[in-house]
Amino acid sequence: MEDGCGMGELIQVSEAQGLVAERIRCLASQLVSLPEALGLVLAESIFSDMNVPPLDCSAMDGYAVRARDLEGASGASPRRLEEVEEVAAGGLPSRRVEPGQAIRIMTGAPVPAGADAVVMVEHTRRGPGWVEVDASVASGRHIRRSGEDLLEGGQVLTAGRVIGSSEIGVLASVGCDPVPVYPRPRVAVLPTGDEIVFHREVPGPGCIRNSSGPALCAAVLEAGGVPVDMGIGPDSPEPLAERVRQGLEAADCLVTSAGVSVGDRDLVRGVLESVGMETVFWRVSQKPGKPLLFGMVGSKPVFGLPGYPVSSMMTFEHYVRPSIRRMGGLAGTGRRMVLATAAKTLRAAAHRLTWVRVSLERGEHGRVMMDLAGSQGSGVLSTLVHTDAILELPAGEMVNAGEEAWVKRVRDRDFLGE
Repeated sequence: MEDGCGMGELIQVSEAQGLVAERIRCLASQLVSLPEALGLVLAESIFSDMNVPPLDCSAMDGYAVRARDLEGASGASPRRLEEVEEVAAGGLPSRRVEPGQAIRIMTGAPVPAGADAVVMVEHTRRGPGWVEVDASVASGRHIRRSGEDLLEGGQVLTAGRVIGSSEIGVLASVGCDPVPVYPRPRVAVLPTGDEIVFHREVPGPGCIRNSSGPALCAAVLEAGGVPVDMGIGPDSPEPLAERVRQGLEAADCLVTSAGVSVGDRDLVRGVLESVGMETVFWRVSQKPGKPLLFGMVGSKPVFGLPGYPVSSMMTFEHYVRPSIRRMGGLAGTGRRMVLATAAKTLRAAAHRLTWVRVSLERGEHGRVMMDLAGSQGSGVLSTLVHTDAILELPAGEMVNAGEEAWVKRVRDRDFLGE
């Protein structure tokens, strides 16, 4: 489709984000082994195939008894019962508990018929063929009932849940292996530009180390994706097109940086369209990151991020990060909002929505205070190291000193007492 905006037209951020959200879909679900499911998103709701525990079982080491046989028992007046059997965890009782009898039982062992309570071993004294109990016990005490944890046929986990260690335990309890999950999206990362050199090299005159590539790969990991490092794309159409095709073949999503503005050497948009990209939009009314490109190659999203490192990372945060999460079965950005008070007046650009990078500190009376994280220039990547949150301001608006505004946390520190 045509992007609907000419060289001088910019679309608004809300429209751009909506166009991206309309086209991003969850990846096809897969079955993975139980250990491999950790950290992934459940693609289907899971139901229990049995009661857990399957039988009434003892919650303690002790004796299975009839509560009525121990009425009034105390240290001064113990009750003596006949010990008729011992049942370990994993075993089954062969006898029932009759009046005046007890069965020695271990934690997790099935409660024998006739018994309605378990008395802890600490309240007993054992002899040959008998046991003395120095405390009464209520009916039902220290017995885990069948289905107390999970009921057969009951839903135990809902689709869309992130699988952590506790979920692994529940899945194991119901025998769910393999597990239906959404895979982590593979994201090809391709910074471009003849002036870019490998970050371990000493750059020559006019060159600069590749910072965007490693930063974007790390951001993909933080978002829940799997980065596919495509190296550095040259400012030459055919070699660049080949690198793009390789990235699209290797991954579920392609992210480039640089080469999407209006200069003579900005080749990325044309190259992407030459390999089949359908442009959805190009250039957004936002600061930083105006020359943002988004399109689709078949079902695969392509993001052409700006070349300045800060612009690249900020547009990744607001467009690519939620897309990676959506492809992996998650909703939203995974970021938390916090109400902060401006230490000084913070302003947006006159004609563009502005993402202001701010640092946060705990102020008087427990208030969260925000201030500029440093220079807001698009090339000052080091500012992001000091950025705790992002304040989004509509074009021409401001937050005056002392006023509160919601900010999006992008880096966790313990200064907030969390």
